[in-house]
Amino acid sequence: MRALSIVTALAILTAAAGIASAGPSWTFTLSPDAAAPKGVKVERSGVSDTMEVKEPVEVTITCKPTLDCKKVTLRVATMDGDVPAPVKGSAAQDTVVFTVNPTTATLHVMVAGQNEPIDSISLTQPPAKGGGATGDTSGAGTSGGGTKVLVPVPVRDLLATACPKQLPEVAPYDDANNLAEVYVSANGVPMTPIPQGFDENDGLRVVVYADIRLLPVLKVTRKSAFRDFIGTNILGDSIPIPQDLMERHSAADAKCDTRVFVLRDFAAGRAVVQITAASGETAIEIGEFDFSVRPLYSGMFSVGAVWTPLVDANFDVAMRQGQSVIVATEAGRRRMAYVFLYTPFLWDRLERDIRKSRKGWHEYVNPSVGFVLDDPLNNVLVGASVDFSAALSVTAGAYFSHVKRLDGVAVGDAFDGTVDDLPVQRTWERDWFFGVTVDLRAATSVLRTVLGTAKSGT
Repeated sequence: MRALSIVTALAILTAAAGIASAGPSWTFTLSPDAAAPKGVKVERSGVSDTMEVKEPVEVTITCKPTLDCKKVTLRVATMDGDVPAPVKGSAAQDTVVFTVNPTTATLHVMVAGQNEPIDSISLTQPPAKGGGATGDTSGAGTSGGGTKVLVPVPVRDLLATACPKQLPEVAPYDDANNLAEVYVSANGVPMTPIPQGFDENDGLRVVVYADIRLLPVLKVTRKSAFRDFIGTNILGDSIPIPQDLMERHSAADAKCDTRVFVLRDFAAGRAVVQITAASGETAIEIGEFDFSVRPLYSGMFSVGAVWTPLVDANFDVAMRQGQSVIVATEAGRRRMAYVFLYTPFLWDRLERDIRKSRKGWHEYVNPSVGFVLDDPLNNVLVGASVDFSAALSVTAGAYFSHVKRLDGVAVGDAFDGTVDDLPVQRTWERDWFFGVTVDLRAATSVLRTVLGTAKSGT
């Protein structure tokens, strides 16, 4: 009985040890999201941008409705190639499980039909026990009679890697997500044209093509300050990448890959993107590039002339054929007035790049409100404007005017009193109007030119 108890206890301890030593597991949850890069939102559980892998890891990917996990793969990009991670069991539409073994690589989450990963993390291995100092190649226990030793690699050596020349296929501008794309080298030299027509609400998808040993430690950010980047003379370029992240290979074994960064919220003007490499707590600036960002406008102010049949006449007393009668000082069936209008760009959610063409003619039509310049409190306009590149607008709508009207008498009636005695009262009336206005900036520029010419000629 005692022997049986010992055997039972050992079995329980063995099972408990097996449970305690269960391998780590990571979870990625994928859900459709038009605002996310590639249209897929990725949520991680138990995963950060860089993970140390000591033993095999189970990676579970869960797909929300409309996404199919059978079309999801994990690609392990190592120095020796890019291979898929094996699937554990069989993939279902809502869940798939992969096994990832210890390695130093970049792990890409891929969806069928897309050339670029929807998420990537860097995998590292703990340093080998008794690995020896830098340059030590002694040791046994591996085929070939030697042991590969992890050696720090200076950043300048990784920047000097002669990556295979390729012509990247840039994704077209994504209108739905306001996203442009550019390929650059690690030191910030553009490999594809810088996006033209980039504005403040656009995002920039920066694809860095570089030595695969450098990719896991790269960081791409917006830079608020500006500086001149001269050649490859980089402060701190002799600092090595940590040996637990990289394994030294000969130039013939060097492999290059891409890593994607998405940047947003650029201010109008000159934008600068900075590329850095992290070595522990040290950030090494290795490159940058710049481009122009167009401003966005919520609407436009414009000035111009409008015409309306709503006449607001002044009245006076004058002598006609020897008799004092009431006369109108303004004659005609039309009235012209100079107005100031504000037109919000509602179709663009109050954010328009005025140099970009609209998707349809209707997006050039927006509401307008304004007033008459010489009598703003008694004249209000509400209508709709069709603008031409936010420079010239044609507007029509309702004209509200606090007009003067005679009370009990009419124009042409005999009147023995003075102008101050005329029975005039004000009343709000409405009629249509039609007008043409120009952008206030253009109008101001023209006025300055005209006034400047007038002054120089006097």
